[in-house]
Amino acid sequence: MPTRLDFTASQRDRLKRLGVIAEQVEALRAILFEIRLALHPHPPLADVRNALAEVLDHAEALACALGKIDAPNNEARAEASVRIATAWRNTRRGPAASHALDRKNEDNSPAHYLIPPLTSLAQAARRGIDDLGNTPRRHRTATVAPIKEIDSALRRGWTEAHGLESGTRHRNPYPKRLWPSGAKMSAFGKIAEICYEAAGTSDPSLAVARYATAASKQRKKLSAALYPNAPSKKNRTSRKI
Repeated sequence: MPTRLDFTASQRDRLKRLGVIAEQVEALRAILFEIRLALHPHPPLADVRNALAEVLDHAEALACALGKIDAPNNEARAEASVRIATAWRNTRRGPAASHALDRKNEDNSPAHYLIPPLTSLAQAARRGIDDLGNTPRRHRTATVAPIKEIDSALRRGWTEAHGLESGTRHRNPYPKRLWPSGAKMSAFGKIAEICYEAAGTSDPSLAVARYATAASKQRKKLSAALYPNAPSKKNRTSRKI
């Protein structure tokens, strides 16, 4: 499964016609793999655990080897350390900077640079194994999680371009056309469809409808909390009569 997904030129053009700005396109592109991962059948847990364990083992082994090579009172390891450090300097700065390194200066040792990130990598792999758990995962095409990510990405992109909204008079308020909507021809639904298409997954219409319904209810609750004395739609209608 590819880990780097992107929109085609045609898909980008369709997004642009729907009013999606460049910053939003990039925010959506960044979550395409998450969408694919959430909706495609998951690989066996054992295979994922083995891949993580392989990274963990190699990271720990290399960190340990680098730690040993700088050990004092061992001529073979001392020479190996200097040779590695010299080649390391060549790789990082080019041949012009090559010279014998002072072993008393820890900053010249590759171990000084590599052991901390290798240790962090090992810890991350171990955390990944722990978080993986043992519960079998289900393949759910109607999950709303990817739709929520699409909604969040659209808002992040808009905020990146125009800043946060404050008060009631924002120069570039978030457009209502991009609000979640389960309507058949809604811009949001078409955007989700393009994202799913780019991620190589199934039709998002059911998930969009479920998410839009929940989002609408949430907006109503928030509005009621912010404006408790505002007349309801039913009361406004009765007043007109």
